[in-house]
Amino acid sequence: MSKLQILVGKVLDTLRLSLKRFPETLLISSAYVILMIVNNRNDYDPDQTLIKIALILALAIPISVAGILWIERQEKLKRPMVVRIGLNLSIIIYGILFKVFMPDDLDEKFMIRYATATAIAYLVFTLVPYLFNRRRYGLYLIKLLTTFLVTYLYTLVLYFGVIAIIFAVDRLFDMNISEDIYFDIFISSVGIFGLGYFLGKLPEIRDNLLDYLYPTVWRVLLTTIVIPLISIYTIVLYAYFIRIIVSVGWTEGLIGTLVVWYGYVSIVLLMLIKPKEKDSLFVKRFGTYYPMAMVLPMVMLVISIVIRIQTYGVTTLRATVFVSWIWFIVTLAYIIIRKKALHQYISLAFIFVFALAMFAPINIFSVTISNQTSRLEAILTENNMYNGDTIVSNDNLDKGTMRTISSQVQLLHELRAHSDIRGIDDDFDMKDMEEVFGFSYIGDYYVDDFGIRYLNFYADSREVVDIGGYDFYMNLMSRRQPEEVSIGDTDAFMEDNDFVLIHNDVEVLRFSLIEALEERNIDFDLLEGLDRPILIEGGTSEGVTYKLVVSSLGGEIEDNQLSIHHIEGGDVFFSMK
Repeated sequence: MSKLQILVGKVLDTLRLSLKRFPETLLISSAYVILMIVNNRNDYDPDQTLIKIALILALAIPISVAGILWIERQEKLKRPMVVRIGLNLSIIIYGILFKVFMPDDLDEKFMIRYATATAIAYLVFTLVPYLFNRRRYGLYLIKLLTTFLVTYLYTLVLYFGVIAIIFAVDRLFDMNISEDIYFDIFISSVGIFGLGYFLGKLPEIRDNLLDYLYPTVWRVLLTTIVIPLISIYTIVLYAYFIRIIVSVGWTEGLIGTLVVWYGYVSIVLLMLIKPKEKDSLFVKRFGTYYPMAMVLPMVMLVISIVIRIQTYGVTTLRATVFVSWIWFIVTLAYIIIRKKALHQYISLAFIFVFALAMFAPINIFSVTISNQTSRLEAILTENNMYNGDTIVSNDNLDKGTMRTISSQVQLLHELRAHSDIRGIDDDFDMKDMEEVFGFSYIGDYYVDDFGIRYLNFYADSREVVDIGGYDFYMNLMSRRQPEEVSIGDTDAFMEDNDFVLIHNDVEVLRFSLIEALEERNIDFDLLEGLDRPILIEGGTSEGVTYKLVVSSLGGEIEDNQLSIHHIEGGDVFFSMK
């Protein structure tokens, strides 16, 4: 028997074992794959029915695995088949209830909760074999990660091999095969072969992994690369803390972003290196002292969060970061105090903290809604915009106040909590801003951790444009922006805020887009609040006349200076003598 036959035989044995242990999971996954294939080929699904059912099935996959592993762990069950049927019925009931209570719109609030529930379900799946006082959880995680990576390496090889064959057949024999087939094969490879192979490689429930050696690739990666890098990163954070003391300056947004990911990576690292502590003095000392070194960055993180909340109020993101900080502190305290810590309790703590934060009666959404509603009503009261419980429109506010009110109303509207604002009805829409508040919605802008404000203008409405008298037309909407757009003998591109038009290798037009906007008295601060395209027309001394219709552009503002990166959507009409 050849090596290839042996390898194929082992793969088939793994898939058969997977089907024997996890038939319900593979059935759910197959249904998910079929649904995604149908959705991929479906051109119209306004209610997102297929997507909603797919979300239910996707979450049912880790739930079913966790349930099956729990049944396997119960050695004293007298009627395991009855319990198995009960599990299947529970999954069916879960799916029905989920569909009944799923909101009509898959908004941000729902998707955050769904993502959290998915993370919790997968963590439960890893925990079931190792609750409560069973050791070697870290080694079990290493085995799961290794199996996952190997599985999907096989899956990618299978996928690329199959699509290469289909591509060759399609091109060589002019079969005009739909491009949808490439996604169909991808989702089938991942959801059926990949998942089946991965589940077939899961250790038996009572396998203590005594014969499983810590993989060399993980040992080298973690001890010679990751640990030195994370140690240097910690030193950088300490150096920044010293800078804060010396200069009395605090970039609260930047430090929060840097530390929160540092916390997650560090705790996962501590869990993965736990099995090597008994074999390596270096790893043991790192596992002992590094959690203590993390305390100061955690202090910096909570100060950063508090400053942001005091300045801008609570948002779901800031609340999530604060919940992460709570988990970091609980985890570090447990590791430092309990020398022989069982790291499955770290995962258990994550589940407990985030389940409460997302699904308890008082959760990150209710706190955000309450805080932002109070802040908004305080601003409205301060600007005399309340007459009892009725909002009095006011168009004499400064732009900063208008922008703040707009952003807070939009945040509450996205959380479906606009009716919590005193004076706002349930049927309020963002288009009603001018009628209710006296001014149109002014889009908020994104400011990065370095203070650069990003501008994104997009015209929602369409209007008829007079193009009489122009000989050439060019559409500027291109995914290749900010590179040049080329159509026939004409090229258009942005260069240092200048709009440049090349025709027959001759530059026929160049003008400053910023100056053109300024000449039309378009306020950059209000640009994102516009809902109509920007029309710019003119001519040159060489006899070129043009009309530029800008429907979408992107740029940034730094030190009150606007820099336009690209026109994402628009049209140019021009003529030449």
